[in-house]
Amino acid sequence: LGLSHVLWAQVRVSGTVTGRSDGKPIPGVTILEVGTSNGTTTDINGGFVLTAAPNARLRFSFVGMKPYDLNVSGLTSPVNV
Repeated sequence: LGLSHVLWAQVRVSGTVTGRSDGKPIPGVTILEVGTSNGTTTDINGGFVLTAAPNARLRFSFVGMKPYDLNVSGLTSPVNV
């Protein structure tokens, strides 16, 4: 019997989430890789780091704000949202 190993490439996505109107960092934004339980939240400076599949879609959500989706494919870090 042979063992088969499948290695899924992952990409590290990092950046800062800021308010569109004032440019101030937004702490506590939830960032979720759509279709998985993989996610994180922004820190007090609006910063985040997440490892995701290279073809993933990330969903940024925050109470009182419309969710924002971003495709990872072709992104370069840092990402400013």
